Amino acid sequence: MHKHMDIGDQLAQIAGIAYPTEIDNYIKIVRGIKYYSRYMDDSYIIHHDRNFLKDLKYDLIERAAKIGITMHERKTYICKLSDYWRFLQLQYSLTDTGRIIRKINPKALTRMRKKTKKTIDKIPAKVFDELFFSWYYNYRKYMSHKQKQNLMILYNELKGNQNV
Repeated sequence: MHKHMDIGDQLAQIAGIAYPTEIDNYIKIVRGIKYYSRYMDDSYIIHHDRNFLKDLKYDLIERAAKIGITMHERKTYICKLSDYWRFLQLQYSLTDTGRIIRKINPKALTRMRKKTKKTIDKIPAKVFDELFFSWYYNYRKYMSHKQKQNLMILYNELKGNQNV
């Protein structure tokens, strides 16, 4: 594919992990950054100097382009740890007391609601329940009471309308 790989393909998943290794090594070894992590195409860098991060951002965009990786500039941003920032479908924030707040990204919740509505009549009820509840139990600790309540209302409405 010209722009990206099919994420369902096993080879694409392996390439997604291995291909950016050159960038990982540059960040960790050459630049000596201690607080860096990456999972597939999602990563973060924590550093105390904002100007350092700005320089690093443009350096990484340039290095990634040289090996054929496109970094989405709108999704690559610098923020304070006290602001909400996203990593692996969760939003994080650090309070003044050092407490870390984690909550689900609202877009992930919206995406799941849409997916639930689309798939309810297309797959067997048992498979639907397994898919829904595996996602729900994975993310419920990051949802507010109201979000959990609304999602279960949607589930019950869809199950009540489901053609058996």
